Parts: sequence; C-alpha cells; structure tokens
Amino acid sequence: YSIELTLPYPDVNQDGIVDNTDVNEKDLKIWYYDGTLWKTQKLITSVPILDSNQNTVTVNITKLGYYAIMAIPTEPTIDNLTVYPAPFTDKTKFMFNLGAPADVTIKIYTVTGRLISSLTRQDDGSYGNINIEFNGVDNNNNELSNGTYIYKIVTANKTNNKSYNKTGKITKIR
Repeated sequence: YSIELTLPYPDVNQDGIVDNTDVNEKDLKIWYYDGTLWKTQKLITSVPILDSNQNTVTVNITKLGYYAIMAIPTEPTIDNLTVYPAPFTDKTKFMFNLGAPADVTIKIYTVTGRLISSLTRQDDGSYGNINIEFNGVDNNNNELSNGTYIYKIVTANKTNNKSYNKTGKITKIR
C-alpha cells in the first residue's frame, strides 16, 4: 500500500522562489526523518510531483512518520568532526555532520605518506550525523602497528562537483 502525502510551501507572488529564501521551487523534495538522518529515498515510492499553481509537492509514501519539505543542500561540508576513541586500541569511529548528500572517502596514511587503508560510504541521499568505523587494519587486512597515522576525509557531491576535505591524526596503541 502507499499513502499520498502533499506538503505546501510559501510562494505568495508565484515567482517560483520559496518566500523569504533564494530556493527555487524545482529544488524542493520531501524528506523522511529516520530518527538519525533526513533521507529522500527511504519510504518514498514515487517521483515528487510539483504543483506550481497550488505551491505543493506530492509523493507516495509507505509509512507514516516525520516528513518535511526541503531543498537539497549542495555543500557537502564536514562539521563537528570527532574521532573516538582517541587514541584507539582496535577500532575507532569517525563521527561528523555531513552538510549535503555526498560520497565520503576516508584514507588512512602512514606519517611518511603511504596509503594503507581506504573506507568509502556511497551517497545514499542522506546527510547529517554520519558515523564511519575504522577497524584498525590495512588494505591487506593486517592489524596496524602502534603509532600515529594521518587521515583524510573527502566528500564529493556528484550533482554539482563540490567537495570538501579534512585531515588529522589518529594514534593506535595496544
């Protein structure tokens, strides 16, 4: 089964721009909140229908829940980055706020610059609080030695080719 959900947006002068913003009505989507992240794909079973005359967006959904009408953010920023635990013994987690849907890659390097591990999170349409766990092994599945390593987090938004990166250090102890 599916439920038709229609949400309104303000555009009093009918100029195609959401009132009090610079957002074009064609950039609006209906988002579902899963308790952690806002998503555009989960539980939405139809292509959004924009009605410029009525100032509404309509989709079919499969479950009741929290929905909102928003423009898709385009800046895949990395904010509030925390790596925990630090230092780590066997695994650590990269936790941050992703500013827009994007692919995320975390590369781990030795202090001499040799790439030893790469983690990838494919863009699934979600953004917000992101957690990516690093299991403390290299690309050959060998446990890392004690020491300091460099990480580089890169985000890439395929829609507008915008990207951001952050670098830092992590330390492995036993």
